[in-house]
Amino acid sequence: MAYIPKPWEDFAKDLKRLNKRWRIQKRDDSPFISVRDTKTRKRYSCQPLIHSNEGDIEKVVQAIIETGDNEWNGINENSQQLTKTILPSWAEIEKACKDDWPLRMKEGSTVNLWAGLNDLKRNDIPRNFDAIQNWVTIKKLGSSACRNRLDTIKQIIKALKKADNKNQEPTWLTEKQYQDLRNLHNERINSQNKLTSGKKVEIRGIPTQEEAEKYLDNLWPKYKLEQWCLAMLMNYGLRNHELHWVSNITEENKEEGIQFGWVYVPGYWRTKSKYEHWVFPLYKSWIARYGLKNRLEECQKQLHEIAKPKIISQHNPSKDWDSKDPTDQGICMNNKKLGEFIGDRLRQVLPEWAASVPDARGQHQPETIEKQIRCYDLRHTYAIRLATDPRFKHVDISQAALAMGHDIETHKNHYLKWVSKEEYRKRVMSSIILPDD
Repeated sequence: MAYIPKPWEDFAKDLKRLNKRWRIQKRDDSPFISVRDTKTRKRYSCQPLIHSNEGDIEKVVQAIIETGDNEWNGINENSQQLTKTILPSWAEIEKACKDDWPLRMKEGSTVNLWAGLNDLKRNDIPRNFDAIQNWVTIKKLGSSACRNRLDTIKQIIKALKKADNKNQEPTWLTEKQYQDLRNLHNERINSQNKLTSGKKVEIRGIPTQEEAEKYLDNLWPKYKLEQWCLAMLMNYGLRNHELHWVSNITEENKEEGIQFGWVYVPGYWRTKSKYEHWVFPLYKSWIARYGLKNRLEECQKQLHEIAKPKIISQHNPSKDWDSKDPTDQGICMNNKKLGEFIGDRLRQVLPEWAASVPDARGQHQPETIEKQIRCYDLRHTYAIRLATDPRFKHVDISQAALAMGHDIETHKNHYLKWVSKEEYRKRVMSSIILPDD
């Protein structure tokens, strides 16, 4: 791509936005750059620096920023600051992010980041920390919207450091400034957690086996692929995109210690999970009832045709994965896109699916309210059934968390907050047999 020089007007506009005392000026009767004092309107020549040379303009702008509200002392040629302007345009910042983010993060991880960067660019937010801080905190501290904007700032700093030939952070947006603002956000979250701890947690609709089977049965034969997807999500507690990557369901092999009905989910190189893991089914009868094993290859092929995985080399993220290289397992970058198909179908095309909300013992009462089911509710269903169904009383929290591909803390915080202390006590005590003295 050809280099596009930065116009003089953009340098002048940046200094005006920063509300600097000193401004750059050029005269028709002189090739040399001048600086003008906005307080006294005095003007000083920066000879021999000329206004037709971008590098010279950058030196003067840097000197103005270093001078601040002090008196003008000329150009400091020994400045340790970057010789390039510290006020890149949002278009330049966007280019740095496009060169950096796809090499470090999966597509689904950057959706909110691009939304934040586009908002900064669209509103032409001034490139100074006060303006950036106002942009972040206009969203309430402690909120997810504020967190997303903070994440955007963090990744912009990283991209600009990488783009800099000295790997220096932008002086107008430093990591310390970002971290101080992040700390304020975290403090607000902690205070909110203290205020809300102990309050009733609203949960999702959690289908019973009977409710789920009634809904899934009615999808056949019009929605064959969708039936398979939803049955797999609930039976194995999968994330949407994991449907593309699960292995075929195991056959029993006592000699090798393999049980019937399990599936393998690969780790970060294909899914959101940090580690590979094995998952057991909620209902073994569903494997035959909905053809989960017999139709797996066919349905996965259809999913890959609907949403093609984007896999890059783990050795060189700028290149596509070479499946013939045995040393490179490749990393899938567009799992969010892969997972959108079944979620969109359930929201927009399939018949509505409503299910009741169980009590803290996992029981469904006649007067229980119903909620519309979305795909991720089926993952919650898997976790809650493991915690409350007597058939799984031998499965402890660590085993359940392992089956779902996350740690114990995540399992407690996201899936078991609503389970009663009594139910939790029963489960823990029933899984441990104390020896006699």
